[in-house]
Amino acid sequence: MRVALYIRVSTEEQAKEGHSIGAQQDRLLDFVRSQGWEVAEIYIDDGYSAKDLNRPAIQRLLNDCVKKKFDVLLIYRLDRLVRNVIDLYNVMEHLDKHDVMFKSSTEVYDTTSAMGRFFITLVAAIAQWERENLGERVTMGMEKNFRKGGWNGGEPPYGYRLEDGKLVVYEPEAAIVKRIFDLYKTKGQREISKIFNKEGLRTGNGALWAGFTVRYILYNPVYIGKKRWMDNLIDGDHEALVSEEDFEAAAILSKKRLISREKTNVCFPFTGILKCARCGSPLQGGEKKQKLKNYRYYRCSGRFAQGICEIPIIAEDTVEKLMLEQMDFIIDGSWQREIEVANDHHVTFTVPDHAQLERELSEIQKRKKKWQMAFANDVISLDDLKLRMHEENEREETIRAQLMSESSMDKTIPKLSKKDVMTFAKSIKESWPHLELDHKKVIMQTVFSRIVVDTYGEAVGGPGRRVACKIISFETN
Repeated sequence: MRVALYIRVSTEEQAKEGHSIGAQQDRLLDFVRSQGWEVAEIYIDDGYSAKDLNRPAIQRLLNDCVKKKFDVLLIYRLDRLVRNVIDLYNVMEHLDKHDVMFKSSTEVYDTTSAMGRFFITLVAAIAQWERENLGERVTMGMEKNFRKGGWNGGEPPYGYRLEDGKLVVYEPEAAIVKRIFDLYKTKGQREISKIFNKEGLRTGNGALWAGFTVRYILYNPVYIGKKRWMDNLIDGDHEALVSEEDFEAAAILSKKRLISREKTNVCFPFTGILKCARCGSPLQGGEKKQKLKNYRYYRCSGRFAQGICEIPIIAEDTVEKLMLEQMDFIIDGSWQREIEVANDHHVTFTVPDHAQLERELSEIQKRKKKWQMAFANDVISLDDLKLRMHEENEREETIRAQLMSESSMDKTIPKLSKKDVMTFAKSIKESWPHLELDHKKVIMQTVFSRIVVDTYGEAVGGPGRRVACKIISFETN
């Protein structure tokens, strides 16, 4: 039987007799010989405490367990492995999952015998009891703090700082919170975020403003001096930033705008492919009714979500016309010359700082874990959790789209088989007018990974007038 030996000694224990690495190893090897086992590997954590499992050798051991490198884990004494019952239970569960037995050479911890397995079952029951007890104590402590109007941990809301466990007004941000409620009387959430971004203002973690960050402030009762515990609201011990009347007025206005907002057809063939030549942001599809027909278009998220771009809205039929003209170039063979030109000319993009976007993604993941922990500890309700996670996911999608655009900036159009491309292009051009929107989308996503567009000149015509557009470059899959 293959056995893994685990040895640990802390810095303080190294000089103690019987605790040294050599002493533990000698005793374990004697035990192995007495059982007729074969040593597969010796794992040694030299100078590490057993307060947790964050040790290199134990982590390597747990990984090797998955790889079936040994059949039994042998230790000299339990405190060499863990020092709390929950860590012990987690290790035992991991070993059992991968059919690895466990034995202590000096104690009753032994899954190779019936009595040993019974003892481990008892340990698991104690671990579960400790977990539940801890959860109850945390919840009770947080509820007691909540009833007093205190703050239950986590980052303080925008507009406040945390001092001695209490929320204290931070004037530079508080002024912006008050301004949001004032602006919302005449402007939308995205428009407010664009104004702030143009003014160089940033959120509490240094990120660009977006519609969902404005919405979070508008919906948060902390700004009227309240605290929320699940579905309950009580008076907090902090200063309010807006009146209850203004808070309620914003909520009523938000509902009215939501009801009046028209539903759009979510299928836009060029969404996810079109990129703005000016800022590198993705162009998103939209729809608006004009007289007796729907006007479908694409607009730059850099402009409409963050206010960092000035490119006009581009009509969908304008994009389709450009794409079909591009098919003509491909069919008559001049596509190769176009590609050579595109490869020789690089478009300069003004894109958000890559490191900043990565930091924002990291902060989003941290906040998601905090929301989940808050729900698990009954701090917030399921509805609150869903709202928070939706807002975080929405922002995460926007950032990832920007990172995707940025990562493809330096790529050039690949060389393709002339015959295959010409045949496929002809087929697309002939069938395009008869295809459903979802079929068009599949074709575009199959053929193209990126189409960079820009506008030029003045828009012409009356209402719904079109602006001239051109393809700067494109990339195929």
